Amino acid sequence: MISIQITGLDAMDKLAQAAFKGKEKLRVGLRKEVVFFGEAIVGTSREKYLSGRPGLNVMTGTLRSSINYEVSDFDKGFKLSVGTWVPYAVYHEQPEGPGVGIIPKRAFLAPALEDQTKPFLENVDKYLTDFLEQGLA
Repeated sequence: MISIQITGLDAMDKLAQAAFKGKEKLRVGLRKEVVFFGEAIVGTSREKYLSGRPGLNVMTGTLRSSINYEVSDFDKGFKLSVGTWVPYAVYHEQPEGPGVGIIPKRAFLAPALEDQTKPFLENVDKYLTDFLEQGLA
């Protein structure tokens, strides 16, 4: 007769629980980085590109105050949307389109995104490195 005894299932259960907690901790941390990225894009757009030269001169502040972001969660990640509801914004942002020649191009979202992408990637890299160094604890 051959008999096999398997022990240590309680330890495997603890490891599985730690892995689940680690996954949730990772998701929460990465979501925070995405939120910070959205805030950084909005802030940079408002402060650097919508506060006079070289950006747009502010007349009423409607465009500047309308810029916002939203983070949506889905099962495999997050979606960051940054934009404005102001209808004339597209004419400043896009180099081609129905407003060409009427309103000069003075983008305020694309350059803010460009300014903040490298710091965002560095922050995510640091977060992931720290997370992996700490392990599942």
